[in-house]
Amino acid sequence: MRRDPIVISPEATIAEAAKVIRSSAIRRLPVVDGEKLVGLVTVTDFIREIARGEDKTPINGYIRDKTIALWDEMPLSVAGRLMELARVKAVPVLNSEFEIAGLITDQDLINAAVIEEGMGHSDLSLGSDGDQWSLDGMRDTMKLYYSVSRIRLPDKLVKDVMVKEVITVTRNFEVGACAKMMIEGRFDQLPVISARGKLIGMLIDRDLLRVLLQ
Repeated sequence: MRRDPIVISPEATIAEAAKVIRSSAIRRLPVVDGEKLVGLVTVTDFIREIARGEDKTPINGYIRDKTIALWDEMPLSVAGRLMELARVKAVPVLNSEFEIAGLITDQDLINAAVIEEGMGHSDLSLGSDGDQWSLDGMRDTMKLYYSVSRIRLPDKLVKDVMVKEVITVTRNFEVGACAKMMIEGRFDQLPVISARGKLIGMLIDRDLLRVLLQ
């Protein structure tokens, strides 16, 4: 819980709210009137607004050309660790020809995870008298057993759990059209490919908020 949340006034402009969300690296911004919470504005709300505007600007200036990608033959456990280290929730997946083969998200990892049940135990001392190595000391202990649950990723490959039908865009796609695709598909990012179908970057919804700041 955050005790000093970032908030905004209902009198603020769309551009001001978008600027706060971008600079604070958040996706949801509480709207507060005085000390009363009156609403919540999200990145999706702004993307919907951009989609309505039908901006014809090419997305070329909004693409992140530095992104990580995973191999479709990579073990799922390795992919999960890489996503954790990179602090990303969705990653494009490439095949051996460097073509887009799919997309994997943190939700895909959660759905694939398995829970292993086990048993653990600890020795509980019932007294403090005597030498801990004496027979009396050994008699005054009790074993406490408890169940242990461990979550792990199964021995599968990325291609076994990834989303195979991926919507992609190219550099010349329009901002408004991409925003509409994000809203209709409930995406927060779109892979950007070259004319040859090679991955060249990612279009992230938060980056499109720059349109509202101009």
